[in-house]
Amino acid sequence: MQKFFLFACSNLFIWGGLSAQCLSQPACPVASTIFCDMTTNNPYYWNNLPFHDPIVQSHDLGEAPTDLSIQITDSCGTGSVQASFVLLLDLNGDGVRETAVSSEALPGTGVVYYGNAANPNYTGGQVRQFDTRLVPTNEIYEFALERIEQAGQITVRVRWTNALDTSVYVLPELPGGTHRVEWRFEQDGAVKLCSYNFTVKDCQPPTMLCGGLNINIMPTNPLAVQMWAIDFVQHAEDNYTLTDQLKYAIRRAGTGIGFPVNSPGVLFSCDDIGTQYVEVWVKDLAGNATFCETYVLVQDNFGACGPGNPPINVCAVSYCSGAGIEEIDVELQRSNLATPPFSLLISSTGNSGCVAIDNSVPIASNFTITPVKDNNPLNGVTTYDLILISKHILAIEPLGSPYKIIAADANRSNSVTTADIVELRKLIIGIYQELPSNNSWRFVDSSFVFPNPNNPFQTIFPEKITIANLQSNLTAGFYGIKIGDVNCNAIINVNQTSEEEALTIPDLHLQTDDIVEVPVRFSQANAYYGFQFGLQFDPAKVEILEVIPVVGTKDNFGLFQDRVNVSWSAINSALFLPDEPAFRLRIKALVPMHLATVFRLTTEKLHAEAYSESDNPINLRLQFAITAPEATQTIFNPQPNPTSAGIRLPLRLEQSETVTIEILDGTGRILYQQAETRSSGTQWLEVPARAFPQAGVYMWRVVAGVESKAGKIIKQ
Repeated sequence: MQKFFLFACSNLFIWGGLSAQCLSQPACPVASTIFCDMTTNNPYYWNNLPFHDPIVQSHDLGEAPTDLSIQITDSCGTGSVQASFVLLLDLNGDGVRETAVSSEALPGTGVVYYGNAANPNYTGGQVRQFDTRLVPTNEIYEFALERIEQAGQITVRVRWTNALDTSVYVLPELPGGTHRVEWRFEQDGAVKLCSYNFTVKDCQPPTMLCGGLNINIMPTNPLAVQMWAIDFVQHAEDNYTLTDQLKYAIRRAGTGIGFPVNSPGVLFSCDDIGTQYVEVWVKDLAGNATFCETYVLVQDNFGACGPGNPPINVCAVSYCSGAGIEEIDVELQRSNLATPPFSLLISSTGNSGCVAIDNSVPIASNFTITPVKDNNPLNGVTTYDLILISKHILAIEPLGSPYKIIAADANRSNSVTTADIVELRKLIIGIYQELPSNNSWRFVDSSFVFPNPNNPFQTIFPEKITIANLQSNLTAGFYGIKIGDVNCNAIINVNQTSEEEALTIPDLHLQTDDIVEVPVRFSQANAYYGFQFGLQFDPAKVEILEVIPVVGTKDNFGLFQDRVNVSWSAINSALFLPDEPAFRLRIKALVPMHLATVFRLTTEKLHAEAYSESDNPINLRLQFAITAPEATQTIFNPQPNPTSAGIRLPLRLEQSETVTIEILDGTGRILYQQAETRSSGTQWLEVPARAFPQAGVYMWRVVAGVESKAGKIIKQ
């Protein structure tokens, strides 16, 4: 009996030893693994109290796809291998991993048990949602253990799944911070362990758009201009750090490596006259940095840098924007007791709006300075200007500026009447090539103050500057007024940019004798109460059989041999969506071709533009789409973005629905919420300016029935 007992114990010892050798030691990482977050922060993941990121001071943690997996080999195949994990998370950034997710007792749909890591068997803790997406409950994510076995190789992974299909696993989006995962494998009493730390961190540098600048050395002490990085930044954005938390720096190009540590700005002096190049840097709170190289054109238009610079500088800028007007001429009529009177005519170069007159003008001279510009009389003049002038004449909506009233005086009668509208209309439709009684531009001494701004013709206003007894360097300034342009959309220099919108036509490939209806759409959602353009086509390639209006009537279209002219307006604006046509063209192909080779916008007389509800004409351009969008979208992106006030969000409903809109700050706190029942049709959702209390980045989300959408809004 004793021998049998010893034999049994011996076999048990041997069998247990063999079981221990069946499982290989998993390849456990030695160093901490880093998972880089290159994605835009999702406000619906890991956005809750008491979650906290002390670096950005936010309860909305950044997250990144995190692949936690490990392999182990079962060389014996003598029994089932039990595998499990414990995920230890630091969700408040204090260096302590206070929250545990155990595969032996998974927390459930969309939640973790905050603060349970020190409890026996990881029980207790505060229930906190990590997935707050506006989706059905069975689509909310929960933690899971994925296991794959093949030929003795066992792979286990930390994954997310949902109740909709628990056999489908996705990479979990784990929050930023330094965490730990503990793996445990057991087979017949033999246990193998693997534990290691891993870090989820933001590795994505911000994006930035820079622009060059022109500066003038001012006659101050010292003779220098200090420029800062932010002076050149047109737009900057990061995937996680809020815009107002980004750090900027600047240095002269090629004078260093990496983000400038001490960056008090760059000083430009008389030694820098000409084009200088700078590096403008931006860095997020995670330390990711990038830069763009741009230029500074240093000028001495005021003669501050001493002898050799022109003593007289004449500058003309737009009264609308203060930007320099290109291609101006300056008439200088000079008389002096010692010399006969004579005249000079000097033209500007570039688009600074300034003309430098050389030092040929003797000291003690008397002279007058008169700027002149009389080209391109149609620049900025459209039917929309006639509407605004009519409202002014009828006292419905006064122009409100003495310069605009001067611009409306097309016949130079020192009054604004319907006769001015008649003159401008003749110019628009081509009866006039130029205004018979007026120049294209008029100029007013910029120092002049109108005694009665509502009637600038009450007194004679100075269109020239008279200088008596010239003794030193001189700068003369004028405001330029484009005649006929009362809404300030004239192009004043080649660097000027205008708001644009695209008309979209599908680039269909047609064969000879194909007959199709081609939709013409706006590329983005907007509300217009008018638009005009000419669409030219090649009559050797296509024949326009019919214009089919969607808004307006056929009276809004003129069909000619090689073009279609469009002019539509209404008292009430109409909301146009990018998947709904403004009109259709029924065309017949005369040869095989692509539509992109046939159509273009005309550049003659009928300027292509649309009139929005903000009273700002928008330039139109033509683009061709590979495929035409289908009218399936319900919620469209808000406009404008960035915004300096509130926003409007286009919405199309097939039936009456309850619509909810929310505005959230960077911490996920709801600042504005509105829910109401909306009827079917195309409409706007309005969010007032008070929903955005200060400049920065906000989140928006809208739910309309079963549809939902979210995104970011930048408040300037």
